[in-house]
Amino acid sequence: MDRHDEFFEPAGPFHAPLQLLAAHLALGGSNNLLIAIADDSLTRREVVAELAQQLYGRVALSEFTFDAEHLSLANHLERLLPPASPSAVITYGLGELPDALRRDAIGALNWQRDALAQAGYGIVLWVAPAT
Repeated sequence: MDRHDEFFEPAGPFHAPLQLLAAHLALGGSNNLLIAIADDSLTRREVVAELAQQLYGRVALSEFTFDAEHLSLANHLERLLPPASPSAVITYGLGELPDALRRDAIGALNWQRDALAQAGYGIVLWVAPAT
């Protein structure tokens, strides 16, 4: 048993959503904005690690964290080279922003949705249940 298997086994309540998430990213690629909900960072890390393992060689994954200096995912994606193969960005931090900044970041996601769709990346937006 490798170290990863000791901490997370994608079974039970995680198995079906994880398979669905992987399928959407592998098949839909850049046309997806998927919202994933978890109330703790350990669950997020373990699900993303399993997702990366399942998508290895098929979809390139990168990460983006919302913070006071980085409220626009579209601006971040515009700075990257266009993806040469199926790619997705996993986002974190939206729920940890202060209320006013969270509203600004959500507003930017809405206002820049066309730019996000044109960027060529699938997007997984991790949020806490209260967000």
